[in-house]
Amino acid sequence: MVTYKIPNYLCLLGCIAGFIYSWFSYGLEGILHSILGMALPVGILLLFFAAGVIGAGDVKLFSALGAFLHFGIVEVMLGCFILAAMYGVLVVAKGFVEYFTTKKALSKMTRIHLSIPIGISTLVYIMGGMTV
Repeated sequence: MVTYKIPNYLCLLGCIAGFIYSWFSYGLEGILHSILGMALPVGILLLFFAAGVIGAGDVKLFSALGAFLHFGIVEVMLGCFILAAMYGVLVVAKGFVEYFTTKKALSKMTRIHLSIPIGISTLVYIMGGMTV
């Protein structure tokens, strides 16, 4: 059975790896930036999570990435949401086409899993292709 859930231990390992990386690369200042990078997604996405717009796994994944990317996580989040919005437009357009060609409404709600847009926007950020 596929659950599409991100296990807690993976996010915890990501956070620990981010702390170690930051400590060895930037010293104690890096640890502080890792903590702030982890707190930013939680603070920004808390209302979206409470409203049911975003899942807990997405918030945990953003936090684990924040341990590595520090304040760059804000740019990654922005890129992710732009990609997810573009995908959402395609899903809605596909739904309209299906409705008008078959006259049947879509029976199940389509969810957009953010793990792929998160991965793409993280890669673009790391490669230096995204500046805000």
